[in-house]
Amino acid sequence: MLNASALKSIKDKAIITVRRFPLPILIASVAACCLIWLIDSKERDPYFYNVIHFVLTLSLALPAFTGLCFFNERSKHPLFLQLLGQVMLVVLGAWYYYSIPVSFGEMDAAKHVILILSMHLWVAFAPFVRYREIQAFWQYNKSLFIRFLTATLYSGVLFGGLALAIFAVDQLFDVRIDEENYARLFILIATVFNTWFFLSDLPEDLDGLNLSTEYPNGLRLFTQFVLLPLVTIYLSILYVYMFKIIISSNWPKGWVSYLVIGFSTAGILALLLVWPLQNNDRFKWIKVYVKYFFLALFPLILMLAFSIYIRVSQYGITENRYFIVVLALWLLVNALYFLLSNVKNIVFIPMSLFVAAIFSGFGPWCAFSVSRDSQSARLVEITARYEMYQEALVLPLEKLKVMSDSDMIALSSITSYLIDMHGKEAIQPFVKENIDSLYKTENRYGLARKIMENWNLKYMFASESSEQINRDYNYSCENNSDLIKVLGYSYYFSTEYYGNDKHVKKFEIDSNHSLYFSFNKALGLMKISSSDKSELIFDVDSLITSLQKKYSLSNYDVPVEALTLNGDSKTLNCKIILKSINGTLKADMKMDKVNYFKADVLVSPNGIRD
Repeated sequence: MLNASALKSIKDKAIITVRRFPLPILIASVAACCLIWLIDSKERDPYFYNVIHFVLTLSLALPAFTGLCFFNERSKHPLFLQLLGQVMLVVLGAWYYYSIPVSFGEMDAAKHVILILSMHLWVAFAPFVRYREIQAFWQYNKSLFIRFLTATLYSGVLFGGLALAIFAVDQLFDVRIDEENYARLFILIATVFNTWFFLSDLPEDLDGLNLSTEYPNGLRLFTQFVLLPLVTIYLSILYVYMFKIIISSNWPKGWVSYLVIGFSTAGILALLLVWPLQNNDRFKWIKVYVKYFFLALFPLILMLAFSIYIRVSQYGITENRYFIVVLALWLLVNALYFLLSNVKNIVFIPMSLFVAAIFSGFGPWCAFSVSRDSQSARLVEITARYEMYQEALVLPLEKLKVMSDSDMIALSSITSYLIDMHGKEAIQPFVKENIDSLYKTENRYGLARKIMENWNLKYMFASESSEQINRDYNYSCENNSDLIKVLGYSYYFSTEYYGNDKHVKKFEIDSNHSLYFSFNKALGLMKISSSDKSELIFDVDSLITSLQKKYSLSNYDVPVEALTLNGDSKTLNCKIILKSINGTLKADMKMDKVNYFKADVLVSPNGIRD
């Protein structure tokens, strides 16, 4: 139980936190009120989306003003300059609020995420913009990190405990409690309590942090024996893969770029976590590791650049590829800085990432503008190839001309991308008709199809290409084969094939006679043979060809007779009923391979029928 002294201590701490961070706590409280109002309104109120935009603005204002508080504490500027900084942030927040479009799309969400990341990076280095105190910077960010984890834990336990208490009252006392109260409780704890608790124990003497040598031993053990070994393992994997593509002369896979970025981020984080220990004689290896880590990045950055160059040359620039390029440049700049600079200030890492984020998210050079221009240029290049692009417009494809599937797929993808990411205005310059008249009858997902139809083209996914779907066949008669006539045959067996290279079954009739069933994957031939060298061969390729003519490429209700293979000789009589068969075809529609079949086999050896 809390005594009076403990309660007074909590109250005093809360008051001190409010005096130190008045605007961040006010912002968190207003955000909580807005979110609870949104739960109650449920889109019925005409101001519903205005409040959503206001909440989005507050989500940026909270870290921005928190960073400003730390900046003002450290800089000790006169009060009027501190107030001027706050007014500037309010003006920027108002501008952002009014710039949010009513239809908040993918591009707007991506920009908001970039700003959220930027504002949190701002908090990480705000007190050290004018200072080169590496030890203080590390201690300050350690406090932020530990406080964040602690606040998250306390908030989670508090919500879980109170939610369970509310549920107990609801169940035990038959008091109907609205389920939305759980959401309201979560909002209050996640915004007001979490923010207040997080800010309540952050270091106040920022000047004295540079003298602090406190280092959690658990953090060292985790980094030294868990994180750094994992980074080394990933580094080894990437280097082996790099040597593989050099030896085989194959293009690097697209996802390798994400692996390089992930490895580099984990490596930099690991180095930051153990950075203060490098001056300790016991941990001199850290300086060596730092040097060789950044040296090891150069070949990987080169592989990353090569990988992204291939994708950009084939498919143009998109936001994802743009961000990968920016991150690759950021890694290169940081590697050069930590190898060549005599200072090696780790504040450079978040500050440079902050600049890269702002640069890539806003301005005519940002990811969204460059990607839109790149994909628009691809649209022009494809349509000009078919003489559709004339006088800055895309005209319908002439009836006597045919566009390849690959170009149709690319054009479909580009049209959808421009509409989804940049709005219908991005496609309007290429369309003769007023886009609003088309948009009235189609939602934004159907608008791309409508535009393709106006160009005398079919909207096509990659999976719809004739180069893909025409290669698959699938036939079955299982719905029509519940009964099997075995009269006239001595033996029956069932067999299934799953694409293995050798499919051979042996059946012992007696000590002197055996039956064999086999399927030759390369030739597409089934064979029934006996120990006396008699055999019957069945051509599955011819069967598939005949089925295509009657039943297209896929049919699950084929008559049994159509999937039956019969064979007779002087010494063997056989019937094979293919209950199901599927596989792929070559470009000329001849059978390429069988992936699976299930068959019932009836056979009489030595010409004897029972």
